[in-house]
Amino acid sequence: MAAPTGKEKAQEQYYRDFRRLNGRLIDHYALVWKPLETEAVRIDEIDYTYLPELIGDLRSDFALKDETKDEALEMLRFDEVIDVLERSVKACLGETDC
Repeated sequence: MAAPTGKEKAQEQYYRDFRRLNGRLIDHYALVWKPLETEAVRIDEIDYTYLPELIGDLRSDFALKDETKDEALEMLRFDEVIDVLERSVKACLGETDC
């Protein structure tokens, strides 16, 4: 098996950061898991078959939130992630031009 390229290494680091950020973001925003019930909806632009797996991943994020949240981030900075999230929310709510 070939050694990972620089791009593949960076991608692995980002994915590790995303897993580490999940617990931090859950705590930072005091998020609480609420079970989600779904029913099939026919929307041409959306493949509903992925939704149950996505919800399962979200449930896992909450269940495992404390496992990696204290590990150091490799590519991202927590304060920058929060800033991007806050600006994105404001832009979506029409509060800024971001």
